[in-house]
Parts: sequence; structure tokens; C-alpha cells
Amino acid sequence: EMYGADEGSILVDQDYSAAPGAATYDIYRWDPEILEDAINHALSHRWYRFPVLLSRVTDADMETSGVANWTDSDATSSKATAAANVFRGAQSLRVLNSAANGYSRTANIDVYTSTSYYVSGVCRNDSGTAELVVWDVTNGAQIDLASSAERDWKMMSLSFNTATAKQIQIRLQGDESTADIFWDDLILAGKNDFRFVVSTQ
Repeated sequence: EMYGADEGSILVDQDYSAAPGAATYDIYRWDPEILEDAINHALSHRWYRFPVLLSRVTDADMETSGVANWTDSDATSSKATAAANVFRGAQSLRVLNSAANGYSRTANIDVYTSTSYYVSGVCRNDSGTAELVVWDVTNGAQIDLASSAERDWKMMSLSFNTATAKQIQIRLQGDESTADIFWDDLILAGKNDFRFVVSTQ
């Protein structure tokens, strides 16, 4: 091939089976595959920050599509995407009560007995009072609770001991029947935890 800079044209020494169409073409001095390999090599040597939650809760960051990982009682859960209703990422979990003390909960989570755990969650109340509840599934009783009536985002946290509980739930609860609360970034970890399933969202 020969390129005529003055004319802005290129002479190609190749026979085409059909005339080239009216399209935009890239002209490289090097084989494009060599350039792609060089770019991939450079990128493989760069580090990128990607924050993830270390949590024993499935869908802790609320980024999974839908609410299949959440079970409702006297409330309806859904994923919210409006910027004002999302603390981090692209989604939060909205829990809209239909009765007092309605909640959306995690699946049952296996825990060690007589072991210290930590739980935290971020919430924003459109109305009502938010309650972060640790529920003892084994004994059918509440272990601990933190609450907030803030309209802006607030992190609530609890440190608790499982005592005789072998399974727990984390309940994202509203006190009033009119409670409308958005939840995000739910962390649960124990002092004996060394393996976490990291979200791929």
C-alpha cells in the first residue's frame, strides 16, 4: 500500500472481490493484534480499586437483580434505583410496610454458638423508624436491635453474642405501619470468619 499525503488517498496493492463500501477504516503501521496484545499487557500490570463488602449476607450490597434473596413479613420489598434512595452502587432495598413491625429478612445464616458477631447497615427513612434486628432462629427470639428515625442516610451497627443460637436472621424492619425505608450495605461478620463470598456485581 502507498499513501499520498498531498492527495489524502491510499493506493492498495490488493484485489478485492467487491468494491469497498462507504465506511470508516483505520490504518495501522503495525498489525492490530500486536497493538491489542501490548494494550492488554499494559492493563494487566495496573491495579484498580474496586470496593466490595465482606459480609455473610447474600446480596449485602443490594446489587443483585430482584428480591429473591429477601423474605417479607407485613411489608413489600423492592429494589430502588433513584439516586436519592441509593447509598452506594446502583440499587438499594426498599421495605414498605403494610403493618407495624413489618420487615424484609435474610435467609437463615449458620453461626457459631457463644461467639461474638458484628452487624451494620445503612438506611434512609422516607417515613417511620428503621430497625436493624438480629433474630435468633434457634430459640425464636430477638437478640438485639438498633433503630434510627433519620431522614438522611445513617449507619446503624451492633455487636452481639450468639449465646445458644445456631442460626440467625437479619431483619430490616420498620416500626410503624407506614414505615418506608431504604437499606444498603448490610455487613455481618464474626470473629471466627475467614472466608467470604464476594459479590460479582
